[in-house]
Amino acid sequence: DIGRPKNPMMRNYATPYPYPLDIDRMTIAIKDLIGTHDFTGFTAAGTNVDNKVRTITRADLRYDSEKHFLRFTFSGNGFLYKQVR
Repeated sequence: DIGRPKNPMMRNYATPYPYPLDIDRMTIAIKDLIGTHDFTGFTAAGTNVDNKVRTITRADLRYDSEKHFLRFTFSGNGFLYKQVR
């Protein structure tokens, strides 16, 4: 579909992280993001958005031990600039 706008909700980001991670603890902790919260600490400084409360409806973590690859998936009613990346 040349020329057709890409769906911004289907973008993927990847970055290397060369330090040890506790996958079990991360899997448990990510569930704490589900719900309605003030995400002021998760956005870029100087944002013009007054209301930084957002509702996260899904927060998943999948680990591929063969590829040493983590995949985070988030769904919600909206995201702040640089909140999820």
